[in-house]
Amino acid sequence: MNNATNIDQEALTREAQDNPRTTHEFITTALTDPDEIVAWEAVSTLHFRGTREVFDAACQLCASDCPQERTLGANILGQLGIPERRYPKESVKLLLSHLAVETDEDVLDAICIALGHIHDPATIPSLARLK
Repeated sequence: MNNATNIDQEALTREAQDNPRTTHEFITTALTDPDEIVAWEAVSTLHFRGTREVFDAACQLCASDCPQERTLGANILGQLGIPERRYPKESVKLLLSHLAVETDEDVLDAICIALGHIHDPATIPSLARLK
C-alpha cells in the first residue's frame, strides 16, 4: 500500500471516529436510506470506526429475525476496523456459526463476502460446502 493510501485511510479512520453520529444512527441509515450510496457510506463509516460498540451492534444484527438486518451485520463484520482489522477471529467464529444455519440467499451472499474480506484460511471448508 502506498503512502497516499495510508494517509487517506488514516484520515477516514479519524473522520469516522470523530463523527458525532451514533452507531445506531449509522445502522438506521444503512437500513433505511433509499439511496444505496448513502447507505453504503454509513456502512463504510462503521468499518472505519471499528469499535467494540460497532462489533457488538453488528453481532446483534446478525442474530436478528430480519434478513436485511442479518445482511447488514455480515457486511459490517467483513471489513470492521479497516485498514487494521478489529475482532477478526470473533467475526469469523460468528459468521461461520450463522453460515451453518442460514437459509436466506442474500444473507448467505453477505456472509461469504464478509468471510472473503477477512482472509482466514480456516473458512475455506465451510465455504466450499456451499458449492
